[in-house]
Order: sequence, then C-alpha cells, then structure tokens
Amino acid sequence: MDETRKSLLLVEDEAIIAMLEKQLLEKQGYAVSHVANGEAAVRLVAGDGAIFDVILMDIDLGHGMDGTQAAEAILATVDIPIVFVSSHTEPEVVGKTEKITSYGYVVKNTGIVVLDASITMALKLFREKVDRTRAQKLQLQSTAILGGINQPLTLREATRSIIGLIKQETDIDAVGIRLKDGEDYPYFCEDGLGEDFLLAENSVVEP
Repeated sequence: MDETRKSLLLVEDEAIIAMLEKQLLEKQGYAVSHVANGEAAVRLVAGDGAIFDVILMDIDLGHGMDGTQAAEAILATVDIPIVFVSSHTEPEVVGKTEKITSYGYVVKNTGIVVLDASITMALKLFREKVDRTRAQKLQLQSTAILGGINQPLTLREATRSIIGLIKQETDIDAVGIRLKDGEDYPYFCEDGLGEDFLLAENSVVEP
C-alpha cells in the first residue's frame, strides 16, 4: 500500500454527487471513503476510531445531524482537518463553519482543481499546527527539565527528577539512565524497569 496516499472521508447525502466526487478524487490519487449522513461520520471517526487525513463535509445532510453539528461532534474527540463542501454562499453560513474549524470552505461545483487545492492547503495547515504544538511541548519539557537540574539536589535526586518529568511528559512507562562505571555502563537511575530486566540487562559488558 502506498503510505503517501492520503485518506479522505467524504460526507455527502446525495448519492450521485458523492459517486462523482469520489471518482474525481480517486483520480487525483486519494483513497476515499463515503458516508451519507452526519451520524455515520461521527460514529466512524469518533466512535470506531477510523483514521483519515481529511474530512470533506457537506453541510446539508438531510434528516438528522447537519454537517456543522457532525463536525463539532467529531472535533470534540479527534483533531482532524475538516473542509466544508457546500452549495451555501451566505456569509452567516460560512462564518459559522469558520468558528468550528478553519481548514477551508469550498462551494460545490467549483471543480476538482479547487477542491484538490483546498485539501492540499488543509493538510499543510494541519501539519504546521502539529509541528507547532510539538515544538511548544518540547520547549515546556526542556524548561521543566532545566528547572529540575538547577534545583539544589544530589546527582541521583536530580536524575530521578528528570526521569519523572520524562515519564510524565511523554507517557513512557519505563525510563533508565546509564552512567559509566569503569568499563561498564550500569543503570544509575531508573523508574519502571522490572527487577528481572535489571538483573539481565544492567550490564552492557559481555560476561
């Protein structure tokens, strides 16, 4: 399977429109799944945990949930770029979608070139958001670790503090730090490593 192929969820209640859009998008190289209503979209993404790169969301979806309600329900549990695709051009409708998510609004029948460009832009904006969030998290982690190092602690206490911060910030179950001792590098401090593992793996020197 081509791992670079982007996966889209198309939420469209009109069967003929959905079929045509799906064919056009697949010709552009996307893997496209389709559901016909908001409830199915929420169930698939937020409930079943299906993974997509982008959701293309119609606003008018017949009876039940409309596209804006479905988008809000999905975004309450999953962070994913949603591009609205609708025949509405009223400022109040467009403004409502922008309050939900700002990855794009495409008017129907503007063509596959515009839709493809909107998907590409949504992916770029989302990737930038993810990178920015990751950088901010790393900055906070670095600040916390440096703060721990600057405390009046012994080396072992400072090391244990750093290990605790690493586990807390990364959700890693076990962390160990080795320091050189002669020709060996035994664990100087650890948290979460089992006794059997330490007995077997503490030394890196061949017996």
